[in-house]
Amino acid sequence: MTESTIEATQSIMIYDDFVVLYDKKDGNWCNPRPLSQDDIKELIVEASTPYPLPPNMIWYEEYKMMIWHSKPCKRKISVRVNHDWVTKYYHHPGLLFKVKRLDRADQDNLHVTAVAPDFDPAYCLDQKVYHSPYASHDVEALTGRMGNCKVMCPNPEFAYDLEGSQWKIWQESFYASGFNHFPSKRNLLKPRNMSIIEWMEL
Repeated sequence: MTESTIEATQSIMIYDDFVVLYDKKDGNWCNPRPLSQDDIKELIVEASTPYPLPPNMIWYEEYKMMIWHSKPCKRKISVRVNHDWVTKYYHHPGLLFKVKRLDRADQDNLHVTAVAPDFDPAYCLDQKVYHSPYASHDVEALTGRMGNCKVMCPNPEFAYDLEGSQWKIWQESFYASGFNHFPSKRNLLKPRNMSIIEWMEL
């Protein structure tokens, strides 16, 4: 397994009496520029209290995309049988949830994909996603986008609010939605020819 890394392209170094901005080229820090107090104020748009990412959050870009892991669990789901809704328990596999904002509007889509039983969120971007246990018109087979499950989307203004745990609302809306077919058994799922990082970029 290889570990994916994101390389920094700039760095700010704080010395006793001054602050310097560096660029990184060919693995070396170069082009140092001292920053004035006005420069520093421009970098800090608004003072805020840091809020730690939840331990199951894998990726977070506010109002762009967030991805988190849900461990295998046994949950009730509602399944349409003929013209009636039947509630049954289902053993869901480990899942990744992705909320992604559309470019054309303040609208967000929920996506879901299955992961391996031994999924490790600490080193996960190169791991394979698994075939979805859910019917293709409930969860699209390629992208994992939610289909006709009647997912209740949070208010776009607060859709990425970590302090309000909006990711839990997205997740619960999936488990509480209506499915058109009973999902496949999770122990029968096979890996797809797609890594998590490739699924993220879809």
